Amino acid sequence: MTNRKKRTVLTITLIVAIVCVPVLYWLLGGKACISHFRAVKPHVEAKYRFDDRNAKHLTYARRIGIEPLARWNDIFGVKDRLCWLHTCRYYLMASYGHSHPLLIPEAAQLLEDIGRNFQQRLVSEGFHPHMVVATSLLRTKEGVKRLQRVNAAAVSNSAHLNGTTFDISYARFVPWFGVGKTPSRNDLARALGETLYELRRQGRCCVKYEHSTNCYHITVCQ
Repeated sequence: MTNRKKRTVLTITLIVAIVCVPVLYWLLGGKACISHFRAVKPHVEAKYRFDDRNAKHLTYARRIGIEPLARWNDIFGVKDRLCWLHTCRYYLMASYGHSHPLLIPEAAQLLEDIGRNFQQRLVSEGFHPHMVVATSLLRTKEGVKRLQRVNAAAVSNSAHLNGTTFDISYARFVPWFGVGKTPSRNDLARALGETLYELRRQGRCCVKYEHSTNCYHITVCQ
């Protein structure tokens, strides 16, 4: 490529960037929406502080999930029963090293439905669409032991071991492309709480509000 052509390509690239970056920034809701990715604890109304106990989660997890795996290498023996999850338009995967982005198909569908219903609720209220953030999914026994070294609340008989359970943050959200009013942190927490309330009422899931980790602990029930 000649120097002239290189300069032309560079100029075009620069012009496209100058035009596209402000448009993308606007479509993502600007600074106010983007700031929601930072974890800030909102006010969660009492009716959305769901308290389904670990025993209830385990009942469903053991009924429809996989047998707990000792370590990561054991995953290959049950990979046909699990779905590998990736960030999409409805949720962002934010792994912290103690879990793997895998769930049984029913749980994977529930996570997508939560993200979709949450976005639709925001849009119906005139707010800018946002994605939920999934922070923990399938764990192995080895992973649970590592987690217990840094999190005293982590339990050995966790429903996360069965591939039926995931955590969603109620303190972090990610803007998606769209338009609308900028929701407050409390607006986002309320919309997520309402979404989970409805799915829980339908018998799709059981939910535990976790104050110390700023998340909902969710297990699929069907």
